[in-house]
This record gives sequence, C-alpha cells and structure tokens, in this order.
Amino acid sequence: MNDIVLLIDLEPGEWKSTFGGWRVEALRIPGATVTSLFHLTKQVDPQDYRVDHEVVRYGASAPSEKVVLKVTVPSTLMTIDRLQEKELELKKVQEENLTAYRRRELRVKLALGMLTFAGGLAAAFLMPGRQAAPVAAPDLRDCRNNLQLVMSLSVRPETTGETLRSLVANEIEPCLRTLDKVTRNETR
Repeated sequence: MNDIVLLIDLEPGEWKSTFGGWRVEALRIPGATVTSLFHLTKQVDPQDYRVDHEVVRYGASAPSEKVVLKVTVPSTLMTIDRLQEKELELKKVQEENLTAYRRRELRVKLALGMLTFAGGLAAAFLMPGRQAAPVAAPDLRDCRNNLQLVMSLSVRPETTGETLRSLVANEIEPCLRTLDKVTRNETR
C-alpha cells in the first residue's frame, strides 16, 4: 500500500510565538511524519527545522512567506469506516458461531429426548409380563412424525434456533408427557 502524502500550507499568520513555530494538527495522527519542508519553492535542509510532536519550528521568527510542509501518513491506518466494518464483520462471525453452538445444543437435546422417548417406549412395551397400555395409535404416530420433523429441520441452515425451540416446546414436550403417561399406566 502507498502512504498518504499531505501537503500543508503554513501561513505566516498561523505562526505561534508561544511555541516558536506552527502547530500542525495532522502530526497528531499516529505514524505521521514530516517528510520535507519547502520555503520559497525550495526544499529546506532537515537540519534547519525541527519537529516536536505537533509543532514545526523553522527559524527564530515567522517567515514572511508561506511554508509548505509535506507530511506522510501510513496507509495502514484504519479509518473509522474500516473499523466499523471490521467490528460488524466480527459481530457477524460471533453471531454465526453462537447460532452454530445453539444448533448443536438443540441437536444434542433432541437426541437425548429421542433416546429418552425410545427408552420409555421400550420400557412400556417390552417389559415381560406386562400388557401394553391402551394408547391411541395416532398419538404415538404423531409423536414419531413430530420427532422426524424436528430432526429434519434441525439440519437445515435456514432453520433458526428459535424455530427449533418452539417446535420442541410445542410438539416434542407434549409427546414426552404422553409417553410418561403411557409408562405410568403400564407400570400400574
């Protein structure tokens, strides 16, 4: 990248007698350096002027003509716009990571719920000496279909965590309650 070069006119009226030179605000930019000074269209020897922080001293008093100061600023400096862009990019990455984490968390919860559901079914229907409780077939089928729906939606990238949470709360939790009732009836 090329450095940014600023040419700054220093007028005799801008000379600050309290500083013994010109106060140049551009020198407050981090990394800004004075490359050269021109007086009467000729470059001044660097030993004839001095730069102290943002003050440029040249001669014992203000020259009668304007002086041109050449200041170089590194182009690697970030502008406020670029900083804001970087901040937005960072927030987007953080949100994507958080969304991915929440999806993994929901998948684990769904898998655990399915294992619990399967274990409950096994306990209800495979216990020796027990007869199956009278359970309406559509309820169990609905629960199985709901589980399949949630699992299929959980792997889609466009499905939000909120959608999955809502499906679990509205569709899976009632199935788990039904399964709990079935297992209680079976163990009586």
